[in-house]
Amino acid sequence: MPTIDFAALTLQDALDLAILIEEEAKDRYEEFADNLSLHHTPEAAHFFTTMAGNEAKHGADLLMRRQAIFGEAPTRVSRAMLWDVEAPDFDQSRMFMSARQAMEVALASEVKAHDFFDAALAYISNPDVRVLFEELRERVLGPAIWSPAPDPAGMAGEIRRMRERMELEIGREAQKGKNPKTGRGGLVDVEFAAQYLQLRHGHDHPTLRTPHTPTALVRAREAGLLREPQFQALSKGYDFLRRLELRLRIVHDYSVDYLPAPGRQLAQLARRLGYFGEDPGARLMADYARVTEQVRAAFEEVVAG
Repeated sequence: MPTIDFAALTLQDALDLAILIEEEAKDRYEEFADNLSLHHTPEAAHFFTTMAGNEAKHGADLLMRRQAIFGEAPTRVSRAMLWDVEAPDFDQSRMFMSARQAMEVALASEVKAHDFFDAALAYISNPDVRVLFEELRERVLGPAIWSPAPDPAGMAGEIRRMRERMELEIGREAQKGKNPKTGRGGLVDVEFAAQYLQLRHGHDHPTLRTPHTPTALVRAREAGLLREPQFQALSKGYDFLRRLELRLRIVHDYSVDYLPAPGRQLAQLARRLGYFGEDPGARLMADYARVTEQVRAAFEEVVAG
């Protein structure tokens, strides 16, 4: 595999390398989007399609600069010199991954590209190449991921469809019972609501750019993107469902996705959550029904815009 001699790199070669880096990333994101579309993961597919478009635009901008300076001079570098500089690793695409997980994949790739340009700068001797690499190092983080959403209504529709599919195919409450994670009004409703706000408004509200769902909700409220009743339903619902999920695992001593049927195990779970007195399981289930209905209503309001 040919290597890059950064000390001898000319501006023409540096521009051509930068174009190839954008092209490699664009191709990988398109591959991810195609695969996820085939596997019924539209929300993440939409995000990766957006990333592919961003990489294509960056590559086109670099190509215009290259042609303005060097015209049609033949390229002296090739993609054989590169290996996933800005492209995510092949195994990072997964069926039913969420938009936030897709965003985290993209962010890791942008960090990887930032580190590539930063390390290369130690060997660059050409001042024009140094200016270019410094520009590329700073550009890869942030703007590529937090671009304005081109079609908020379409993105909201895809989020709803993916949520419905997860509820039907993974939650399976009709067959197995209540699922605090992927069931109706579960944790995924809260996470998807937060992700929608981040993807739609993260470009204009940098404080939303956090992987922590409760923090994202607080900052969305502070930015005026969540009304107080929506915030209360989502925030308190997240706390209730998260505690329930953790206690459910403690009761069973292993990961369990579904609430137990009425009886001893449900009563034991309820007491661990602080429900005492007569029929703690029934009171827990009443609170569960109330909380999940509030969470689902808030989720629907958020993605409706």
